[in-house]
Amino acid sequence: MNQKLSAVVLTTLTTICFFLSGCSVSNKNGVSNPPVSSPSHTASPEPVTLLCAGNESGYYTVEEYNGVNIVTYIDYTTLTQLPLCNRPECTHSDSSCTAYALIENMEVPVLAFLENQLVIIQTAPTEASPSKIVTCQMDGSNPNTLCELDPSTTLRSEMYTDTKNLYVLASTVQSNTPVMELLQINLQDGSITTLYTFPENAEAQLVSGFEHKLGLSLAYEDNSTNEVMYALELYNIDSQAMEDPLVNVPFDTEDGFALFGNVLIHVEGQDASSNVTFSNLSTGNVITWTPSTLAQEINMSNSQITIFGLWDDWYRVQFFDSNTGNIVDYHINPSTGEAIPMTLYYENQQNVVLVLAQTGDKILVRAAWDMQQSGGDITSLHPVYALMTRDDYLHSNPNYQYITGLDT
Repeated sequence: MNQKLSAVVLTTLTTICFFLSGCSVSNKNGVSNPPVSSPSHTASPEPVTLLCAGNESGYYTVEEYNGVNIVTYIDYTTLTQLPLCNRPECTHSDSSCTAYALIENMEVPVLAFLENQLVIIQTAPTEASPSKIVTCQMDGSNPNTLCELDPSTTLRSEMYTDTKNLYVLASTVQSNTPVMELLQINLQDGSITTLYTFPENAEAQLVSGFEHKLGLSLAYEDNSTNEVMYALELYNIDSQAMEDPLVNVPFDTEDGFALFGNVLIHVEGQDASSNVTFSNLSTGNVITWTPSTLAQEINMSNSQITIFGLWDDWYRVQFFDSNTGNIVDYHINPSTGEAIPMTLYYENQQNVVLVLAQTGDKILVRAAWDMQQSGGDITSLHPVYALMTRDDYLHSNPNYQYITGLDT
């Protein structure tokens, strides 16, 4: 990848956040040989959803504990977070401990709860083992390696599932050339299918999933013009092909695009005077929201806007004035016209209280970071978890039900 594209991709994928898009890629680049095996295509009748590390009862996390990483479980009923270990005397510091052994020697593990089992994905190879997927019982017992990937393969952390398969982007090396692929991994037998191979020098990201479709963003260089492009398109799991692109524009376009669930969002110019359209790709319904009225009311008419998805028809819109550095956030519902001030921050408005998972009418959030220092050095840094109702979050009511357990 040339230096110009590398710099652009780094900026896009790490700082623009929700306005990531995918590119127009000819189907002739098509399906390549999978890195492990090539079974028959086995799509699930279930819709594609974002991979989640919990269910209605609790949530799994990876935490630093006494200098090592372990798997923990947050119990929504007891409001406790404990190591995934049933030995009261355990120090959780060596392979005799389930919470430690499950991710021992793993690089950037991703956890998921699927079909009443815990799934652990090692996303990057180490000297000890390649990228791999391990399944086990909900209490961490009976771990089994479902599959191992090629030693050169690294998996992206954004993953989607239809309960039977895992969909993930993989970076690998073939004939000394870096290659990016879209993989389907069967969660029953561990077989791996390469669904799509992206062109050389393209940088992709999975940004959405709905029905039997995956939303992909891509930054790539147009070989005919040497121009860096910015686009968004859908991979159809049933037809095993890319659909016509939703967006395919020069990277330096003033407009912003995003895909949240099955809704394509278009910000015309990315500033507060722009119109924002929300196009439902399933129903064809289109709603236009004009932020200028709200921006005038809050004295942010000269600001840029960024939109983040929440749930249902709710979004967070952030107004940022580059001249003053002021930031104002609102929760909006374009369908109803509601706009509610958002003030759930910590660390002097540097961080928004982050939604991690949903359970009924409640959500699990990271409400803050618990940081311990000694002599100016950070000695420990742990997330502070809490449950709250979705309504309290929308109205910025800090009615937290704090999770206790680790170091409390």
